[in-house]
Amino acid sequence: MKKARYIDKEGNVTEVISDNITPIDNEEKYKENLYCEDKRCNAKLFYVERQNPKLNRFFKTFSGNLHRNGCVNEINRAGTRKASFLIRGEGSNVSDEHIMRTLKDSFKNYKNDLNPSEKKNQLTNSGGKKKKRKSTSVTDDSSDVIAVTKESPNTNGVDIQLNGEKEPNIHRNEVSRMIVNKDEPFKEIHGLVDSIYENDGEIYLNVRGTHGGKCRIYFGTPFKTQHQQEYQLLHLIKEYILKCLVDNIKIQLHCFGELKENNQDISVQIYSYKHILIDGHAFYKIIQLVRGFNV
Repeated sequence: MKKARYIDKEGNVTEVISDNITPIDNEEKYKENLYCEDKRCNAKLFYVERQNPKLNRFFKTFSGNLHRNGCVNEINRAGTRKASFLIRGEGSNVSDEHIMRTLKDSFKNYKNDLNPSEKKNQLTNSGGKKKKRKSTSVTDDSSDVIAVTKESPNTNGVDIQLNGEKEPNIHRNEVSRMIVNKDEPFKEIHGLVDSIYENDGEIYLNVRGTHGGKCRIYFGTPFKTQHQQEYQLLHLIKEYILKCLVDNIKIQLHCFGELKENNQDISVQIYSYKHILIDGHAFYKIIQLVRGFNV
């Protein structure tokens, strides 16, 4: 949506255009006060700015907020497909399943890089030979990842299709070798967790690379509005990470998000709980582990 109604504290109503708003304007004035352009519709909206590759500013509807019947912005969910994300310009989609496969594949490769002695022992125990694995497609994101590759800039999407087409490459970046590309801001990022903290109700993780470099991972407003239940569970993720840090356990973090750079400070915004792996575990597996700690 490009148009919205801004209602100030005094109840004054003004029509606003997304292209005329900056992120700073949104934070200082419009945030939490935007509604559907239809005067008879009370659906609440939030502002989004993306650049992939062209700058795109628009409004989205808060999760759980429905537009009135007949509203020009009413969402027809009949026949919709699984959620997908634009990562390289218009019409280029990537599914949650493809993202999770990439995260799991990256986790295995990075774990081998961090523990070369374990990999060497595995080869020694098997007589120095690696078993060939049959190449088959994977559809369940809880299954083993078939395609095992060395640290590389992308996955090739073989046998992975969305609407009859191969899904786009997801570029992988170890924190030491991160490259912020405004033309392709969505990437897989991985490294070791240094710390986790909360600021203004949002959770942040500081992640470092094995050869230097650092970045900040955060769960912002889009995550909160679209995944309210999971946002409320982030304190359990924090508890898990803090326990590992106290016990001096290395924590591998792999995520898919939008890279942003401000004065050489690199951050990655996460949009879904399905786009993160911690020590090879998905979001709800970590929740189960933490609840097991507390039993």
